[in-house]
Amino acid sequence: FSAAAGAPAAAARGERFFTARHGREWSCASCHGNPPRQAGRHASTGRPIDPLAPAANPRRFTDEAKVEKWFRRNCN
Repeated sequence: FSAAAGAPAAAARGERFFTARHGREWSCASCHGNPPRQAGRHASTGRPIDPLAPAANPRRFTDEAKVEKWFRRNCN
């Protein structure tokens, strides 16, 4: 992942990205909750979302097609 990102992993940079507003008024934390180790709720639909952090949800980010699908759908 570090090679693809062109930089070494940095928790502080990830936290800034997670809590920063992207585009409209949304941040990742808007739906996924903060901290991401807890379940969240979609900001507009109210649907429950399992924890985002792989430490709390080992299935996260294991299926590339699923990750791409949900990023494309909800994080435009």
